Amino acid sequence: MPCLINPTFLDDFENVKAWFGRVAALPEFAEVHKQFQHFAAEMMAAKAEEEKNKPQIMKLYGFIASPPSRAVEITCKLAKVEYEFISLNLMKGEHMDKEFQALNPRHCVPTVVDGDLVLWESRAIMQYIANQYAENSSLYPVEAKTRA
Repeated sequence: MPCLINPTFLDDFENVKAWFGRVAALPEFAEVHKQFQHFAAEMMAAKAEEEKNKPQIMKLYGFIASPPSRAVEITCKLAKVEYEFISLNLMKGEHMDKEFQALNPRHCVPTVVDGDLVLWESRAIMQYIANQYAENSSLYPVEAKTRA
């Protein structure tokens, strides 16, 4: 039964490698190791479940020199939204990266990813943040007449 140590880790330690081989061949090792494998599988499943249930943090892709990016970031702060700012340097062409273009085919900033929603127009993003996260706020009035 295999041990949980990377086999190449022991390549420089022939005596230890031989000892591990002898111990792993013992029937008692198999019995105890089976219990450990069960425990390890439960721990990994619990960790995966925890990660799955962990609330996703909104991602804001922006460039600090971009006024629309800064406006969206200010809106996030005013609405007390937990977000991750991912800086894209437009001067270096980071917004042309294939991974970013998969999110935003117009390759412009700001771009927000909130769960399965992707928005890339600053005013639409700010309206979304105000409606989604700051309902009873003066950031974006509820009444159409007041908004006009």
